[in-house]
Amino acid sequence: CGECGPCCNMKTEALKNCCQGGGISLFEVKSQGEKLQISDVAGFQGWKEIEVTIDSGACDTVMPLSMCSEITLHESERQRNKMEYEVANGETIPNEGERHCLLMTSGAVGPKRITLQVADVHKALLSITRVADAGYECHLNHQGGYLLDVYSGEKVPIARKGNLYVMRAWVREDSQPPFGRQGR
Repeated sequence: CGECGPCCNMKTEALKNCCQGGGISLFEVKSQGEKLQISDVAGFQGWKEIEVTIDSGACDTVMPLSMCSEITLHESERQRNKMEYEVANGETIPNEGERHCLLMTSGAVGPKRITLQVADVHKALLSITRVADAGYECHLNHQGGYLLDVYSGEKVPIARKGNLYVMRAWVREDSQPPFGRQGR
């Protein structure tokens, strides 16, 4: 993410734990144990199913303000710095904060922590750059693909929907604040 310091260049566990402050922490394992199935999560109070479009051109993982409005919107460093995103038509839209979530996908070992930036976008976008920075490889083919956690070997499934690659997930509010940089 370039905001955390030297750990972003390391291929170690530190990468997963560091980039939660200024950057994004994707898919940090919240709990270990047997694989949970979506049926174990979907019926639980507070989980909401979402679809996230995989986007190699997105600089951040973002979601619309209206999506998951029951999850607390926090002021973000990007918002305080008046960060704007350029959209396809060349206009810019401001960062409106961030949501701290637990995320679950089919066949996952357990829920993962993710911080989603919020902006006036039409759908949730998963930044492949941020995923790569968090230690995942993206594998795509004509049918779909997966994100591969290079540390654990876990695969997060990706589906193909027309000309888009999407990830089906369930999210809920993460009651634990994300790790920040020391001194924050």
